[in-house]
Amino acid sequence: MTPQEIRDAIAADPTLIALRDAGNFAAIAAALPAERVPQTTLGGVGAVMEALGPVAGAEVLDALDALKASISAVKWAWVLINRGELDFGSASTRGMIQQLGQMGVFSNITGLGAQQVVDALLGIGDVSRSTTSIDVRKALLNSDGSAA
Repeated sequence: MTPQEIRDAIAADPTLIALRDAGNFAAIAAALPAERVPQTTLGGVGAVMEALGPVAGAEVLDALDALKASISAVKWAWVLINRGELDFGSASTRGMIQQLGQMGVFSNITGLGAQQVVDALLGIGDVSRSTTSIDVRKALLNSDGSAA
């Protein structure tokens, strides 16, 4: 979370306000939700199958395989998928996944909506990051210890 997001979350919750007033930064950090952030995550066919299940995963892979002849970016991503080296955390991969979803490429996947497919594929490259007491301290205090 950004410092402003931390301050906004505290301002919206009376319990967190009380913890802030008591200077209990660790309790505030523990109460704030973890966020999902992109991180370099190499994967391929197995990662797609694991994220979506065997039927939907195979359908997504088939859809991408069918597109590789007409969309150059998919052609080269397909090479990386087959080698297990597509970085699902990279901005370009994430942008391509979102664009393919908007194009309707994932609209006929058994049991899933297109956005669910996009979210699952993006999730391959996400990791959970908790807010720390240091994050809270930095959001609430200036370097001299005065309130931010």
